[in-house]
Amino acid sequence: MAEQLIQNETEVAAAGRRWIVPMWVATIAVACVGLNLRPGITAVAPVLDQARADLGVSSTVAGLVTTTPLLCFVVLSSRVPRVARRWGLERTVMAAMGVLALGFAVRMIPGIAALFVGMVLIGVGIVGGNILLPTVIKRDYPRQSGGLMAIYTASLFVGPALAAGLTLPIQHAFDLDWRAAISTWGLLVVVGALSWLPMLRTRGAAPEVAAPTSGERGTAAVPGLWRMPLAWAVTLYFAANSLVFYTVSAWLPEILVAGGVSTSVAGFALSLTSIVALVPALLVAVFAPRRRHQLWVTVPGAVVTGVGLLGMLIVPGTGTLLWVVILGVGIGVTSAMAFSLPVLRARSHGSTAELNGMAQTVGYAMSASGPVLAGLLHDLTGGWTALLAALVAVAAMQAICGRRAGADVHVDATAT
Repeated sequence: MAEQLIQNETEVAAAGRRWIVPMWVATIAVACVGLNLRPGITAVAPVLDQARADLGVSSTVAGLVTTTPLLCFVVLSSRVPRVARRWGLERTVMAAMGVLALGFAVRMIPGIAALFVGMVLIGVGIVGGNILLPTVIKRDYPRQSGGLMAIYTASLFVGPALAAGLTLPIQHAFDLDWRAAISTWGLLVVVGALSWLPMLRTRGAAPEVAAPTSGERGTAAVPGLWRMPLAWAVTLYFAANSLVFYTVSAWLPEILVAGGVSTSVAGFALSLTSIVALVPALLVAVFAPRRRHQLWVTVPGAVVTGVGLLGMLIVPGTGTLLWVVILGVGIGVTSAMAFSLPVLRARSHGSTAELNGMAQTVGYAMSASGPVLAGLLHDLTGGWTALLAALVAVAAMQAICGRRAGADVHVDATAT
């Protein structure tokens, strides 16, 4: 009964906003903004060897470059809901797009310092979309949340697939240096910002992110959220997915080249990972919310990811594209669930924002070590075996967490 009342109140509050912002407009806006939440990071991987040679840095420092945005996620994820309460969800997302565009511009300036500053700004911009797009979906389109989350999840794979697959061709076609090549993706940010403009036309009919209560750390919409095993299962599931995704995005081309694959094929393999992930991610995002529990995808998805990584570990250079395809399927399933679980395990949009903030704060804190430790392990061992073994262990941990996170329970069940 309580759950039905929350559902009815959310739909009534959102009705006025949907009259101003039709579903098709929101779909385009969510897709275009979502496309920008990964290329700023993943476009660096294809030119990472050029950047290392140009800047004269080690693999460890190069890994830190791709980790910098993740550190921003750690610092800001729990603070974004507070900013949104003050500015409004839509205006905060638009501001995030502006910061993201500024980050692309700063990276054009020569020097390692400008590169790091640009990556910081890109991280700040991305975190706003990461936290707030699912919250907008939960608040304004509760009945269509499955479809919109599918669009959102798909955009998170299409964006990096484009960046991984087209950065080098763009560089060669227009004879650009590596800085200009990765900065061309700033044009996509402009498209995203323009698509979001209609979302700013609101009447204030729907409530913004729920104000904090006396919960854990003074920010949780659910008292004791940070002490709940379910919240930690969701968080660790997200952390494992993020760690694997960003480590693979940063180093997969070099891992494959070390195994005897050509540079062009290695770049294509990274793009293929995201392309292959798209279909299972869409299917899971659409159909998983229709079941009361999601154990049928949370655990198998992690297992498939582990199989792909294990294949690269045991037989490197053999059946490379097969292992890449298997890995892509696993990442697609687990990514769809990682971003959907805060929506599925919370009943109100306020609780969704707070659980999402916890998952991304802790999750990115853990996953931020991935690219850096990967570079460090390579520097220490001279190979990639230790890294692949560690990632297989992470996938196993994710499967264990998936047993709890996929169950039919909610973090705010006692609150309603």
